Amino acid sequence: MSVKVLQAKISVLEAHDRIAQRVRQTLNEMNIKMIDVLGGPGAGKTSIIKQLVTRLKDKFKIAYIGGDLATAKDAEELSKLNVPSIQINTGTECHLEAPWVEDALKELLKEGKPDIIFVENVGNLICPFEFDIGAHVRMLIFSVDSGGKEKFEKYPIAVLRSSIIVINKIDVANIFDINVEELIQTGKKMNPKAEIVAVSAKTGEGIDKLADILLKHLRIK
Repeated sequence: MSVKVLQAKISVLEAHDRIAQRVRQTLNEMNIKMIDVLGGPGAGKTSIIKQLVTRLKDKFKIAYIGGDLATAKDAEELSKLNVPSIQINTGTECHLEAPWVEDALKELLKEGKPDIIFVENVGNLICPFEFDIGAHVRMLIFSVDSGGKEKFEKYPIAVLRSSIIVINKIDVANIFDINVEELIQTGKKMNPKAEIVAVSAKTGEGIDKLADILLKHLRIK
C-alpha cells in the first residue's frame, strides 16, 4: 500500500516568526525599542536590568516584561523602581514566545507608551535563542561563577545570536580563577560582530559603558 506524504503549508515556527515580525512592526510604528535579555539561571539578568533602569529612567520611559516558570518576583523587583512591569509565567516552557510578548505589550500600552522595554527571558542558554520575540537587540548575560571560556564554547548558538554579550560578576572573577580578558577574546573569536563588556551588577563597574553600548545598538540618544 502506498503512503501519501502531505507537506504542511506553514510550520509552527514560521507562524511564530510572523507574530514576532508583527510585534517588531508595532514597536517600530510606535518608536519603542525592545531588548531581549537572555542568560542562564543566576547569571544576574534582573540585577543588570535594574542597574540599567536606574541609569536610564530619568531620560527614558521604561517598561519591563519578565519571563519565568513561576512567581512574579522579578516583575515585583522592577516595579519597585516605578517601572510598569508584567510577569509571564511559562509553566514548563523554557523560553518566551512571541504571542505571549505581544499580549504583554498590549497590557503595557494601556499604561502609556514606553521608550524602552526590557524583556527578561527565561533562564536558559538553549531554548530562548531559537525563538524570535520581536526584540531589536539580544543581550546575553554570562556570569564568571558559572564557568570559564568553555562555557561560551559549549553554548555557541547563544554567543552567535547575541549582539551584546555581558560578562557579569567580575568582582569575584579571582575567586573563581577566571581570566576575564580570556573570556572576552574567546567571545570575540566566536562572534566578531558582538560587543562584549565586562561588568559587576553588584558594584556597578562597567554598567555605564554597557548603557552606552545598549543605546548605540538601539540607535537612540
